[in-house]
Amino acid sequence: MLRNSQTSSGELHRGAFTLMEVMAALTLTALLAAIASRQFRFEAQNVLQAEQVAETIRLELASVRQMAILKSEPHGLAFVKSKGRISGIERFRRDNSGKRIRLDTAYTVPESLNEFSVNRSSVEFDSEGAASGATRLSLGTERRKWAIDIYAVTGMVRVTLK
Repeated sequence: MLRNSQTSSGELHRGAFTLMEVMAALTLTALLAAIASRQFRFEAQNVLQAEQVAETIRLELASVRQMAILKSEPHGLAFVKSKGRISGIERFRRDNSGKRIRLDTAYTVPESLNEFSVNRSSVEFDSEGAASGATRLSLGTERRKWAIDIYAVTGMVRVTLK
């Protein structure tokens, strides 16, 4: 609080903040900055993780498509649901009789990813690299979202930031 004082001649002098008031203001400012910094780092970490998931899925799709072309048999990715959310992605192939054969788990989706949806239960590529149907995956955090589009005829995969 600013202090006002009067001299013996009647002049009004303005005082300054006390040391305690300055220390209290600096302490509150530092505390608020620490809280904001922690929240910002947490959000930035979630966004980075979502971006890595989008890139991993893009690479998995490209790898499965390449395997379908090289081995001349359908290959794909299946989206595994658990407790109402997509929890993992599995690679599969189809044998000559059309039976789906699970190859392995390509990726486990981190629980911190608060949005992950897909319009199909799997994406499959034929021996020429064409996808079985157009597919869109959406994933992200509250602040940033990505879309992964797989085009049916060409099998092209495109990742865009929404």
